[in-house]
Amino acid sequence: MAELSWSDLPSKLESKIAELNQLLTVDEQFLAFTDTNAIAQPLTFGWKSVGSDNAVLCTVSWRKGRISIGKASEAAFTLCALPHQWERLYQRIPGPFYQSYWGMYGQNIHQEVVEVLGQHQLF
Repeated sequence: MAELSWSDLPSKLESKIAELNQLLTVDEQFLAFTDTNAIAQPLTFGWKSVGSDNAVLCTVSWRKGRISIGKASEAAFTLCALPHQWERLYQRIPGPFYQSYWGMYGQNIHQEVVEVLGQHQLF
């Protein structure tokens, strides 16, 4: 079987989506984060590899989250990075600047092509 490419991020993460959806129903930090009246309506954001419209989507509403696969155009905003950057982020022990999307996006050191597309005010 051929190795799946990080160019199509959803194909790399697809096997973990059911597990992640289950975790979102019990994770206390996530539930506390979404326990706010500021979430007036569901919001979908995505993450994808540069050059692909296939995205992992997360829809967040009051005390709920749902991960799915779809098109980046379905998201209010999308977190984008190069395939090799996603691969480094998803390593068991990520190196410096790859422990989170914020690490890649950077406040002081901005990595090439790591960006947010779409509605920045919702980001």
